[in-house]
Amino acid sequence: MGNLQDKQTSMYTKDFFFEAGKILLQLAKRNQVPFLIAVLEVDDFRKIVDKYGNKVAYKILEMTTQLIGENFRTSDLVADLEDGQIGIIFYNTTNVNTKVALDGLREKIEEQKYALNNGDKINVTVSIGGVVMHHNLMGARSIELLYEHAKLGVEAARNKGKNCVVLG
Repeated sequence: MGNLQDKQTSMYTKDFFFEAGKILLQLAKRNQVPFLIAVLEVDDFRKIVDKYGNKVAYKILEMTTQLIGENFRTSDLVADLEDGQIGIIFYNTTNVNTKVALDGLREKIEEQKYALNNGDKINVTVSIGGVVMHHNLMGARSIELLYEHAKLGVEAARNKGKNCVVLG
């Protein structure tokens, strides 16, 4: 399966996210519990990289991951999906609880001050998209298809002006 964790962010890798996601999706189907995949995207990540460099961008991802770890269950799968995107898989959670949790996370990220090497501090926001699958609707859906739907949610969040959560 290759490396499980990204060296820069200490998050799980994209490959691990999809491999573990396949297993968790099958478990959700078998156990008839809800399954949610969310994609969190740091707003204007490319601009941050261009203005402050990769080191600052990775620090932002690291701090964001830390906030996720402090606010979500240890059983939730969090991975670096590259280019300022973080994937989160929630196994056996409700749509309402997840929306509240993701909105709370979005607010905490917005309130966070990210320190730069020169002493300046910057704020970042995130757009989050997700899709909830309930056991009676799962059919033969794949983790890749759910990921694509979650990315559409990120796009919808960006189109709403960024810094919001869109679950479908």
